[in-house]
Amino acid sequence: MSFILPKKQIATPTTGQTVTIANQDDDIRLVVNPAGSLLALTIAMPSAPKDGQMVVICCSQIITTLTMTTAGTILGALTTLASVNLYGSWVYDLGTTTWYRAG
Repeated sequence: MSFILPKKQIATPTTGQTVTIANQDDDIRLVVNPAGSLLALTIAMPSAPKDGQMVVICCSQIITTLTMTTAGTILGALTTLASVNLYGSWVYDLGTTTWYRAG
């Protein structure tokens, strides 16, 4: 049995920026590691996700206002990260063009 490790993408944004998750064939872990708390951040999900693909977003700091965007739908999108070291994960369904919250 083999396991494919997810790709890791690290971002060090400042407040008001947009972090775009890169298109990958594998699952993706986005590590958001700003220098300090952010008032606002936008995270754009991959523009060409694969059916069954998982995205995990984790953050080392507080983000007061978090906006998540996609061409389809995101169920259970995060709107804030009220304490440090929080995360969320989503799985994509191509048939409904929906990201479903998985954690």
